[in-house]
This record gives sequence, C-alpha cells and structure tokens, in this order.
Amino acid sequence: MILNFHGGVKIDAKRFFANSEIKYINNCSAVCIKAGEDHRLHAKPGQRVLCGSLLGVSEDTPVYSSVSGIFNGIMELEGEHYFVVINQGDEDVITELEPETRPILELTREDIIASARKFGIIDSRSGRPLWKLLSEAEKCTRLVVDCTDSFAHASINQRLSTEKTRSAVGGAKVMLHAIGGLKAVFAVEYTKSTAIEALENATPDKQLFAIATLEEKYPYGDIALMDAIYIKTLEPNRKPTDESVLIVGIEGAIALYDAMVSGMPQVYRYVSICDTDSKKGGNFRVPRGITYHDLYLLCGIKNDCLIIENSLLSGSPAKGALSDGVISLISAEQNTKKKTECISCGQCASACPVRLFPAEILTGAPHLKNICISCGACEFICPAGIPLLKMIKREAKKHE
Repeated sequence: MILNFHGGVKIDAKRFFANSEIKYINNCSAVCIKAGEDHRLHAKPGQRVLCGSLLGVSEDTPVYSSVSGIFNGIMELEGEHYFVVINQGDEDVITELEPETRPILELTREDIIASARKFGIIDSRSGRPLWKLLSEAEKCTRLVVDCTDSFAHASINQRLSTEKTRSAVGGAKVMLHAIGGLKAVFAVEYTKSTAIEALENATPDKQLFAIATLEEKYPYGDIALMDAIYIKTLEPNRKPTDESVLIVGIEGAIALYDAMVSGMPQVYRYVSICDTDSKKGGNFRVPRGITYHDLYLLCGIKNDCLIIENSLLSGSPAKGALSDGVISLISAEQNTKKKTECISCGQCASACPVRLFPAEILTGAPHLKNICISCGACEFICPAGIPLLKMIKREAKKHE
C-alpha cells in the first residue's frame, strides 16, 4: 500500500543521479566545521592534526577533524564561526576511540547515548547531535528512519538505502534498543524499487522492522511522516517524540553504526549535487565541513551558479561550507511564472501540509507565521505566481 499525507506537491523533476553510485571525495583545500555558540578548543591553533583528531567541543558534542593538516582555530566566515583545518594533502588517519565490541543487548540506553556523543554523530535530517535526539526519546515506542528524497533531483538517501543497507539497519537496531522501542520503520518513496528491495532483504524480522512505501511528494517533514505512516495530525508546537515516535535520517543511523563498529568518529558527510542545466554532479561522500568552493570545483560546477541548499522551494543559497543539515545542493532554475492577481482558486490551501490557507497573507493574517513550516509548497503551486512564502516570512520578521 502506498501511504500519503495531506497537502504537499508533486515536483516533476528528473533525478539525474538515482543510479549513480556514491563517489568518495577526500581532496579539498580546507574544511570549515560550524561551531555553535557554546564551543571550546581541545587542539591548539597552529597544531598539526590528523583526520579523526579531536578539535574541540561544540554544544557539548565533540568535533573531529575530517582532514589531516594545520588547525587554524575558530574563524568567522560570513557571520558564522567554524573550526578550520587547512588540508596538507596527506591521508594520515588517527583512531583514538575504541570500537564497541559488546553485543547490542548488553548495551544500556546510557551506553548508546554516550557512544553517539563520543563519536560526534550528527543527524543530518535535523542538523542536531544524535545523542540529544536519543536523550529526548526515552518514552518512544516507534523509530522512523527517514530515507526519503522529497527534494527535487536529489537521490543521496536512495543511494544510502541501496549501498549502505547493512549499516542503516544496524544503526536502526542500536537506536531502537536505546529508546526501548517496539518497531523501526524505514520510510521510502514507492518509486525507489532498488532501495525498497535492499531494505526488505536486510530486515527479515517483520515484527521488528517495516518498510513504509510513500507517495513521491514534497515535503517529507515530521508532520508529513506522522500523517502518512501513523495517520496522526501533529499539532503546532508538538514534536513526534510527544507522540512516542522518534524520527531520524538514514545518514545518522549509518554514521552511528559505522562509528561503533570501527571506532572512527563521524568525519564524513553524504550529499547529492544536482546541476540541472549541465547535468553535472552526483552522489558523494565528502569530508565534513568541505567548502562549497572546493565541492563545486571537484564536481566541475561553475562557482558563479546560484546553488540552493536542500530544496528549490524553500532552501537558502549555499554559501561558506557544507553544514550538517544539508543533504542536497541544487542549481536554481529560473522562475518563469508571471505574477498576476490572486484568483481565489484555493490550490495553496490544498497544498499546505499544515492545513493553512496561505493566501490569507494577502490580507495580513499574522497567525500564519506561527504555524507555517516554510516548505514553499503554496508558492510552488500558485497559478498566479504570488510569492506567498516570501510574504509570510516578511510578515514574520515584522513581528519579531
């Protein structure tokens, strides 16, 4: 059965790299790993570090170098602070942490949370440390591993589901044990037959695992997944954990399992790059914090193109370095819609996954800003070309 959710839009866009295997990129000039407001250094500026060396701590989570080179300390770039390491071109790696050798059933909840923290695992779906998500999920009975690629052109989660299946399932088992959950669900669009087959073959225990085959739509956020899988309407200001469900991205599950098995902290990220004009790009494993300049250069994409993070509908222009919450980079397509007056067709309301009437912003409606999830579905579907999302965000800024 194909599961669906209220609202959303179908984006008619080809995934150029759905069948392209993940390429490993290690070469870059430098890495810039974002530092939170609460950070402190472990390595000294000017010190030579190896890939896997502890640089410091950010928001109570260790940060490790993803290349071998010279640590430049904390630097400010375009208004953000980063741990910066200049790559010296060698491939030396250090593993100071011990792998986990105990069986899963011998591990306590505290053991697993401590491992996720120790290895610096980040959930790329939310951009948050995985140990914090696990800590907040004490009373959850269900785990959802989000394998969707609802962003136009992206395909990295499809490739991870196919190529890193064992690690994804292993990570799900560990997290399910940590929260004391009853079942793990892998959420994937029904069109990804190879990914579905790989996940089904790797999860023979159907009492413990399930595959949720979803309609290919945008956006698959918390609200959509809860609606599609559990037929639950997530009320404003409530999280899936309030409904006893923990949702994490597939990359986080893979990173946790691989780190616990190898003893190597999370120093790599997975990303799709989609240049829709020249069809350059692909699916890549890259050093965490790789700069966009290096990434475009290595992929043959012109640096003067407008590249958007995650979604053409709601994403921000890519600048600086690859952040932990970005899984796809997409070249912007020119909007050919001509703006006209609102025709009161109601399509914006039918597309809104949180059941708003976005066109109300034309008459003020400040309440929209408190509920809108900024997915951009309303703006995408509007036949009049009205920039509804931009107007809602502008109204929100007025009331900050």
